[in-house]
Amino acid sequence: MFTTPPSSPPTASVSIITVAAHGPNLCLAPSPKFLIHLFQRKLRALLKGKGTLTFVVKNKKESFKIEEGDVIRVPGGATTYLINDHSSEHLGLVQLIRPVNIPDLFEEFFPSGYKIRDREDYSISDDVESYYSVFSNDILEAAFNTPREQLEKALGQQRPEGMIIKASKEQLKALSKQDTSWWLKLVPWWSSEDTDLKFNLQSQKPLHSNNYGKFYEASPQEFKQLLDVNVSIVIVEINSETMMVPHYNSKATYLMMVVSGTGWFEMASPQFTLPESEEEIEYQEDQGEQSGMYTKVSGKLSLGDVFVVPAGRPVVFVSRNNDEGNNQNQNLRIVGFGINAPNNIRNFLAGQEDNIMKMMESEAKQLTFGKEMEQLLSNQKQSYFVPLSTQKSEEGRNHSSPDWLQFKTKQ
Repeated sequence: MFTTPPSSPPTASVSIITVAAHGPNLCLAPSPKFLIHLFQRKLRALLKGKGTLTFVVKNKKESFKIEEGDVIRVPGGATTYLINDHSSEHLGLVQLIRPVNIPDLFEEFFPSGYKIRDREDYSISDDVESYYSVFSNDILEAAFNTPREQLEKALGQQRPEGMIIKASKEQLKALSKQDTSWWLKLVPWWSSEDTDLKFNLQSQKPLHSNNYGKFYEASPQEFKQLLDVNVSIVIVEINSETMMVPHYNSKATYLMMVVSGTGWFEMASPQFTLPESEEEIEYQEDQGEQSGMYTKVSGKLSLGDVFVVPAGRPVVFVSRNNDEGNNQNQNLRIVGFGINAPNNIRNFLAGQEDNIMKMMESEAKQLTFGKEMEQLLSNQKQSYFVPLSTQKSEEGRNHSSPDWLQFKTKQ
């Protein structure tokens, strides 16, 4: 998981949650948080399956059956738990977390304690305490009307298995029941009885598509579930040896996460301004290719990589398989969350359709670029997604991006 630094526009964090079930079914322990879930049945080849998400607010409870492409908005402060009710498949999801109190600071609160185990040797590396543990014994005895010994037995233990718990078939069956909807009574700002908290993005018609890729988007203008948080959600699917043409967003800054495939991205960025020291200048020059007023920011993309596309920065996404034999013909799939999304406009700089350069008068193009620009713009017959040139170049894959633009999530 990463949280964007204070100097960057979004106040949010993105993470991948994977609930693996090799044989027995598993449950993700409850925790209250404010987040937006984008559920992916398939994150690479290992992450697939279906499950149940439950959250509790006040004296109300709601459970949702989830599958690939589902989007759910979870209210702030809701206690949530996730069930993988498949016996042999993984369940993975991507979540955007936006703090409700302090910008750039996100904390989870757990009602029950558990032990954190090291991913390498599975040894216990730390403990997570229950939020009940901060209260004095006298307070807890009075609150629960229970003797101290029973309280310590119930609240003082920390589960050795961690926050992902094995459950019996009977328990999972009970936990996987889907409740009837109560949200229209609970959420007064919901304006339509036909509006649900969940929708499936992949069941919508792609906003942009051709034989080389698809671009799905849910915007706050079209989905009231997103209006309250001013966030859009996109899924970009790019066939192998294909790219999404250069484009930029007018208002929204996107937090992008790779959920399958490999490739790279390239982005034009103004040279980093106001460095505080010579060391910062040297660092910046090492991270990108300087070109006059601009810096070329680029980096390799693979499962779990997260990168930021600020508003107004022209960017390209490229899908290309690596040299590993197990990655042949796998498409690049990226999930993105757009911050400050209302009324954002995506402007394309190449391609046949929606190309803003083609909208210019011939005289304007000739004065700006020269007479060759008219012919150049007419050469590309495809739109949005185009195949790579037959003359393959490794240039785009050999540059790294600054740390504040790209992150590697913990696997």
